[in-house]
Amino acid sequence: KAKQALQAAAQRLSAMGRLHDRLAMPRDSAAKVNARNFFERLCDDLQASLGDEHPVQLLPMIESCDVSQRQATVAGHLLSELIDDVNRRSCIGEPVSITVDFTCENDICTLMLIEQRSSSAAALRPNRPLIASLLDRLQGSLEIAETASPTCLIRFPRDHAATASS
Repeated sequence: KAKQALQAAAQRLSAMGRLHDRLAMPRDSAAKVNARNFFERLCDDLQASLGDEHPVQLLPMIESCDVSQRQATVAGHLLSELIDDVNRRSCIGEPVSITVDFTCENDICTLMLIEQRSSSAAALRPNRPLIASLLDRLQGSLEIAETASPTCLIRFPRDHAATASS
């Protein structure tokens, strides 16, 4: 049992290392990345880093579109912070699923998280100063709908460098 616990801890640490690498600010922040590839891998690493006490399942539904690496990284930090908030509010053993939806329509990118759980959810309480700072870097906005399935909606203008050749 101790060996299994150590292996699980090693897997979580490895996932956290990948998250750190993926969310490091890029040297070429104007470079384009495919949103689907970036966010699906990020969701995989976030999922692996959460552990088993809080069974949070991430369900990525990501559109294949080009965004700047800078915007993907900042939006990835937002996603990580919001998922961390859901994880902190979860009761041990309570299953939670989060649909992660990312789309780009015209010049607007939208990142939406929809939380679903069996019990009523506590109010979302993300780290407001950090969220505000990240939103400012994206020139974006955040809407939180406290309904039966709490929803976070983040919108931001797509960098023109990412759309120059799309």
